[in-house]
Amino acid sequence: MEGLFRSKACPEGVRTSAGPSQPGTRGVPSARRVAIALWHVAQGVATPRARVRPFRVLAAVLLCAFFAVSAWAGGRHALLISSYHPGFPTFFDQAGGLRETLEPAGVALDVEFMDTKRFSVSEASARFLDSLRFKLAALPAYDVVVTADDAALHFVLDHGRELFPGLDVVFFGVNDQDLAHGLSRSQGFTGIIESVSMGETLQDIRSLRPGTRGVHAVVDGQPGGRGDLRTFLSQQGRIRDLELHVLDLDTMSWDELGSRLSAVPKSDAILLLSAYRDRQGEGRSFEDGLGFILRHAGAPVFHLWEHGIGQGIVGGKVISHREQGRLAGGLVLRILGGEAARTLPVIEGDDANRQVFDHAALTRFGIDEALLPDGSDVRGRPVSLISRYMPHILLAGAVVCVLVTLVAALLQHVFRLRSAKASLMDSEARYKALFNANADGILVAERAGGRFVFANPAVCRMFGYSEGEFLSLGVEDIHPREHLAEVFANFDQQSRGQKDLAEGLPCLCRDGGVFTADIRSFPLEVDGTPCLVGLFRDVTERSQVLEVLCQARDAAEAANRSKSEFLANMSHEIRTPLNGILGMLQLLEGLEQSVEQRQYVQMAANSARRLTGLLSDILDLSRIESGRLAVCELPFEVQEVCASIKELFSQAAGRKGVRLEVAAADGLPGRLTGDVLRLRQILFNLVGNAVKFTSDGFVRVDMESLGQDASGRERILFCVGDSGPGMDDAFLSKAFEPFVQAEKEYVRQHQGAGLGLAIVKRLVHMLGGTLAIDNASGGTTVCFTLPMAAAGEACAAHGEAAPPESDSLRILLAEDDQVSVFAARRLLERIGHAVVCVENGRQALEALHGGEFDVVLMDVQMPVMDGLQAARLIRADAGLGSMARVPIIAMTAYAMSGDRDICLAAGMNDYISKPVGARELKRALACAVPSGSGRNGLGEQRTIGDEDASC
Repeated sequence: MEGLFRSKACPEGVRTSAGPSQPGTRGVPSARRVAIALWHVAQGVATPRARVRPFRVLAAVLLCAFFAVSAWAGGRHALLISSYHPGFPTFFDQAGGLRETLEPAGVALDVEFMDTKRFSVSEASARFLDSLRFKLAALPAYDVVVTADDAALHFVLDHGRELFPGLDVVFFGVNDQDLAHGLSRSQGFTGIIESVSMGETLQDIRSLRPGTRGVHAVVDGQPGGRGDLRTFLSQQGRIRDLELHVLDLDTMSWDELGSRLSAVPKSDAILLLSAYRDRQGEGRSFEDGLGFILRHAGAPVFHLWEHGIGQGIVGGKVISHREQGRLAGGLVLRILGGEAARTLPVIEGDDANRQVFDHAALTRFGIDEALLPDGSDVRGRPVSLISRYMPHILLAGAVVCVLVTLVAALLQHVFRLRSAKASLMDSEARYKALFNANADGILVAERAGGRFVFANPAVCRMFGYSEGEFLSLGVEDIHPREHLAEVFANFDQQSRGQKDLAEGLPCLCRDGGVFTADIRSFPLEVDGTPCLVGLFRDVTERSQVLEVLCQARDAAEAANRSKSEFLANMSHEIRTPLNGILGMLQLLEGLEQSVEQRQYVQMAANSARRLTGLLSDILDLSRIESGRLAVCELPFEVQEVCASIKELFSQAAGRKGVRLEVAAADGLPGRLTGDVLRLRQILFNLVGNAVKFTSDGFVRVDMESLGQDASGRERILFCVGDSGPGMDDAFLSKAFEPFVQAEKEYVRQHQGAGLGLAIVKRLVHMLGGTLAIDNASGGTTVCFTLPMAAAGEACAAHGEAAPPESDSLRILLAEDDQVSVFAARRLLERIGHAVVCVENGRQALEALHGGEFDVVLMDVQMPVMDGLQAARLIRADAGLGSMARVPIIAMTAYAMSGDRDICLAAGMNDYISKPVGARELKRALACAVPSGSGRNGLGEQRTIGDEDASC
């Protein structure tokens, strides 16, 4: 849809106040600008040195009266809804007629376009309704609504109660006469009917071309055109000597219309009613449709509307859309004046129709202008040079008079300047060299009156005044009035030595602009007169640079916040259904199944885990880029890392016939200290890629020490090589960018989102390592180095241990997602626990008041009361007794960095992120309520989830 066009009714040269418009204040100048304008106009009266000039006083009084009227009328605002688009030929005449009537009365006009000529009415109306709802919600209320053409009127009839409750509607350009007459004197509606002068135009055709036997009307399926077609056919009985024919685009294509037009006899006439869209839906603008008709027709073309005159149409008694706009504007003013729309009867459209013809078209078809009806307007008729250029001649004469007056005034001004220059010559010579050589602006002002006595070229360039103009100014003229007290206070402090420099003072230019300057001032006596010297340095550019930097910083922070909010919401909304899916699949795995059914369940579970892995990769990438991924160094066994690689990938490699080799070189310490969790993530991504892209041969992982660096840490080299097809050289430069994949076509051999290598690169750099790819010798080898310290003692294995078993517990489950409730309840009951389910935090609090539980599984996002608020209330509720210390485990889809700390800070003991597996659930319960600890024991706070507590 076209945007909202505004036409503000304000005096030329006076801008309206900045900032959002408020109801009743549209177009009203700000008090400050009005005051400045009045002060400049009347300064000849207020200045003691100037004589009292009556014309300035009169100008000030008139300006005050003008602003009073503008302020009184500035709150009135009308909305025009046009059925078409701004390129449609009738729009500018319609809007021009309205503005000619409304703007002198101080009524501003906004325009919205439905665009129904280029799009179907139903589609355009629906989209226009959504757009208008949005705009009306943000804009102040209008005083009256104006509609142009039928579609806009129908739109307001359908949606006016919702969009414009209580507003009167003025319509014009409406072809549906029955509808328009039915709205006459109805509640809230009045307007002007668009009534074509069909009989008069047919009479013009018969009078201008007596030999015409047939009139061929071109029409399409537009509602207005169909209405005009009915009017055209109704004239058959009234004009008996003319045969009326129809060329209907609703039943033919443009090409068929061209053939039919070529067959029309030149002695006949063509009447254009509507030609925008053929039966096949091919649309054309008015100009394109008219050009098509004129190219194929040898007979003269007549029209019922003013647009098109001068483009090859002969003419006729046409509808003037500008006159319709003027009449509609008159109705708007009457309504704004207090009259109700129901008291204003609908105006018949023939009042706005005129006889208009084109001279060139009349000449082309040999039509004598003497046959035209009386009072006809002939466009394009040749005129004499004098009559044609009379307005220009009068304007030129007025300009010459003004120039002569200006030249006289300038000559008088020059004589005064010469006289002043002679008196200032001696004093100027003493200071000119110093002032002209200084790049900073220098002003010298009298201490007593504050008037300037000297100004150097630099300060003249800053403020836009000449040196002579500065001599008629004072300190109050070059600073905004609201900062004068601050300026004089700084001058006083500097003159007494209490302050060296006044920074960032605003200065007022001649053109009204404001710039920022650092000012240093000191006292000086000139020819026995105490003066004050001011040194000005323009720092506007520096301020602008700082402002741009602040804006860029704010924009970057806003973008980062938006990104974090999006990722948090995406994580929550994806993990919640994933929790239900994986929960159901785990329930199915515990049932008796056929081999085929078990295969289906495993395939579904693998797909869900793939999606969970993708989500974790995206969140890891976000954490790395924002610097919120913590590095956690602990001692670990090198052989344990090797075993975990073989355990995870040997089965996948074996299915493809690929040999998986993992080797640690001699001399590599058996125990190292580093972030083993991130090391596994790097190696698993690289080995996973190698296995995925290698169809036969081998995948090999090598580890060796490169010696110690300057800090005494071991530089460990890890290499992951394969015998696969390798990478394309063009792909290497962007292989480590997020979401970049080697396969671009729709036929994909391998799955993945393109995040693995991006995470690898960022993790390696975060851990202080380097990364390289060898793609020259066939296959691909990715090598990276990481600094690690050799561990002095043996450390416990960090492999996946079977989760400990806990006693049968009474569990309170607070969860609002029904699928997650069902899955978690069945899993817990299968383990041997008793489960009571509630849907929100309020119900959980009530359940704890009514019974005893060993542990609470609490979702975070729930209706009525969320899990965080519920946890705080539980911990603070003395009425719960021992239940106030019940272990609370957050079981939530919020898995961003910081979510764990938020849950623990609210009083929860543990945190597991969705989707929740049976192993994680068992481990969390065992940690919260150790076996044999009894009911209502408060477990130690610990977190289990995406960031497993290896730290």
